[in-house]
Amino acid sequence: MSKLSEILPTNSPRMIDLVEAAGVNVSDWGNFKGGKEKAASNPKYCYEWSFVEPKKVVVLNLWHDLMEENADGIIMRSINMREFASKRPSPERERAIKMDEAIQTAIKEKLPIRVIVLGGRRRNISNPTEEASRVSKRLLDPEVWIVANYDRQNGDCMLRRGADHFVGQFSYGGHWSKEEVESTVSDYFEMLAMELRGESFNKSEHNRQLQKLLNNRTKAAVELKHQNISEVLIELGYPYIDGYKPRGHYQDLLYRVVEERLLESKRLNQTVAATVEKTEIKPPILAEILSILVAPPILENEKGKLYDRPPRNYAPMKKNYLEIESRNQALGRAGEMLVLEFEHQRLWRGGKKDLANRIEHVADTKGDAVGFDILSFETDGRERLIEVKTTRFGALTPFFVSRNEVSVSNSREGAYQLYRLFKFVQQPKLFVLSGSLDKTCSLDPIQFCARPGHASSALE
Repeated sequence: MSKLSEILPTNSPRMIDLVEAAGVNVSDWGNFKGGKEKAASNPKYCYEWSFVEPKKVVVLNLWHDLMEENADGIIMRSINMREFASKRPSPERERAIKMDEAIQTAIKEKLPIRVIVLGGRRRNISNPTEEASRVSKRLLDPEVWIVANYDRQNGDCMLRRGADHFVGQFSYGGHWSKEEVESTVSDYFEMLAMELRGESFNKSEHNRQLQKLLNNRTKAAVELKHQNISEVLIELGYPYIDGYKPRGHYQDLLYRVVEERLLESKRLNQTVAATVEKTEIKPPILAEILSILVAPPILENEKGKLYDRPPRNYAPMKKNYLEIESRNQALGRAGEMLVLEFEHQRLWRGGKKDLANRIEHVADTKGDAVGFDILSFETDGRERLIEVKTTRFGALTPFFVSRNEVSVSNSREGAYQLYRLFKFVQQPKLFVLSGSLDKTCSLDPIQFCARPGHASSALE
């Protein structure tokens, strides 16, 4: 059992009871018109996201599904309440600001953090019409949490579960020096090349050795910087290391160092090119094909933003390797064949053998113009239009869609499904995005069709 699954909330205790159990004095909760009998429902407190008991403890409410567990079983939560506050109306804005202040209090006063783990329906903040989040389960984590890293300039924060030695584990510094960034990028590139070659390596050991070259940076701070590098690589058209989830809000210095190193790294570029252009595709034999289905990844931030970037000219990479991979016909066809088998098994086991036998590989029979690859069916007979996108890399690797595919996803929204296969060669996994791509994805127009002239101009 994973550490993260151990703190999955399954009961519904009252917030007031958990806050009190964490060490916060709740006597003031009863000072309202409802009195002590209804103290738990005092709106001044019961909807708050954070609580502080001066000189003693800080309590934070954190959603379980936004926590991550690394290879060492350490649970982390990346958070930026300042950014969140800038996008939300009242009262969420004030609650977010208060939570950021509570985190800073924990740092300044070296206070332990107790976390109330939340479960339930979490609102998608990118959809303004969606109903507010609703908490249905709560659990007070028995472990203490700490602030592993906090950037004072932009509020980017990494929280970590567990603190065997609490004092002194904060990284509360400013920007990293050029020497630190260069060392970290070199370490990341070494691991990336090994991963692309199929060689094993120990991320934790790399982290430990790298810390010796840095200015008192914690393990969590190094991991966060590695996540920043992943985000930069994606923006530049390169794959990232699986396990270092891309995360924005990086220094301009980091972008420049990554960019410069990529232009100089002939061997790494050769390794990436050989990987994305490979036409011999041998995915592992799957004992249970339906087990490859997983939930879509959660992308907390918008596309990476530079919080201290001055105006500058970009030196674009010579090649976008992610785009090159997307044009690899052998990889694309291998992915479509796997999805055909997946769909056949899904319907066959659902007792719909007649529908399973009617599945059509329209990419073969009708070509690309129809806007999807496979015609399958729901168990009730309704059509399921499947567009397949396949990558050797991680779940957050961007994929490329045509204008026609977007158009079909809009016009046939109720039937359209994007099947994203990732880690295809190592251990294929699949997540599904249902409906319009305009609603399920962040679409970034990277190419335009240009015609000479201008609509307002005319020949005399």
